Amino acid sequence: MRSRSWTGRGGGRRVLRFGDHVLEFGRRTLVMGILNVTPDSFSDGGRYATVEAAVARAREMVGEGADLVDVGAESTRPGAVPVSAEEEIRRLVPVVEALSEAVDVPISVDTYKAEVARAALAAGAAVLNDVSGLQGDPALASLAGEARIPVVCMHGFGQHRRGEPVYPRGVLEDVKSFLKRSIEIAHAAGVPEGFIIVDPGFGFGKTVEQNLAITARLGELRELGCPILLGPSRKSTIGRVLRLPVEERVEGTAALVALAVAGGADVVRVHDVRQMVRVVRMADAVVRGSRPEWVYLGLGSNVGDREANLAAAVRLLRRVPGLRPARLSALYETEPVGPVAQPWFLNQVMEAECWLNPRELLAAVLEVERVLGRVRRERWGPRPLDVDILVFGERRVEEPDLTVPHPALQERAFALVPLAELAPDLELEGVTVAELAGRAAARGPAVRPWLGGGGRSVSPASARGD
Repeated sequence: MRSRSWTGRGGGRRVLRFGDHVLEFGRRTLVMGILNVTPDSFSDGGRYATVEAAVARAREMVGEGADLVDVGAESTRPGAVPVSAEEEIRRLVPVVEALSEAVDVPISVDTYKAEVARAALAAGAAVLNDVSGLQGDPALASLAGEARIPVVCMHGFGQHRRGEPVYPRGVLEDVKSFLKRSIEIAHAAGVPEGFIIVDPGFGFGKTVEQNLAITARLGELRELGCPILLGPSRKSTIGRVLRLPVEERVEGTAALVALAVAGGADVVRVHDVRQMVRVVRMADAVVRGSRPEWVYLGLGSNVGDREANLAAAVRLLRRVPGLRPARLSALYETEPVGPVAQPWFLNQVMEAECWLNPRELLAAVLEVERVLGRVRRERWGPRPLDVDILVFGERRVEEPDLTVPHPALQERAFALVPLAELAPDLELEGVTVAELAGRAAARGPAVRPWLGGGGRSVSPASARGD
């Protein structure tokens, strides 16, 4: 098996860039939200079987902090009846097409059939989650290599349909042996270095004791050289240990997710995104010494297609490793400030979780401005894009080229009014943003809601999970 550089927590970071998406491993634990569009899933079968319900749930999960959305159209629970590729495509493709337009995070497709995966990728999916670990349909590995996308290789599918599982060398050794073979298959098919994620298959072909042992020894999978995913959400092991039905397994899931983070998981796959994002953030603060700060960025444009410029900036900011855009304000049209005659601006404020330091964030926003055509010629001139760091948690920075909070924020209605939508109770110098926005709006210059279109939101403004 070829050598790899990934060593997991404490051993560096890995950034995967594919299509319009970026995933970073090593800085924090990612959360994959589960979206089942099946009528018979063990946990939420039938709830999201329509395109409208699926899109609404995906948007909700992204607003709650999901980094990926994993869509499945065939139940893989024990006892589930297999469905044909044609039926799986019928269920899956319309949902993936709608999700690729509705949310900005990568869409993962949960399938073990190459025909289904090909249709899903054409519809907009960007990650393959194969419960057979590329050891089922031989065409699936070739497809993943051609598409050059991240692949999750899981152990245990099929074994859970064969009665009591038997692992002659012990469950973890057999899991590692299986996943090593999956990695070899992926590399032979041309899957790019670093694009393989391994999943030991919690709840698939394993007893309660074996599932618990895998969780306790999860860190041993780091020797495979790949990021690790664990999916214990609402599984029957929790029900067996706590004697609880599926709808009452949130706390048990939370315990396993926290232990997974402590054991070295890079991704957790969960149903209850809001709660598990909180668990992951707290666990990462302890285990990785990594916790985000909430930052607010002011976006403005008055050259060209202003709305398109702001939407492009949001997409680029989502691709910045260490920054997770969470909410956007509405769009506002604002009278320009300064002595230069120029068109009115379109303004918006973004709220984001940030694992970068202020100077790293400054470098990132300057690069976004550069990519979108900003040339700094005059201070008050027109511009296709302007990105200001308004607030960076509770930090105060005073450097020649960086002052946080923004030194002119308390006088700028075009920043305060949209900021007040997101954080009305945030205080600057002992005064709330809502009160400062009211004062600034009364003074002018004019700030008015933009009626030309709403722009594409990262998530609803009411969706922040705290």
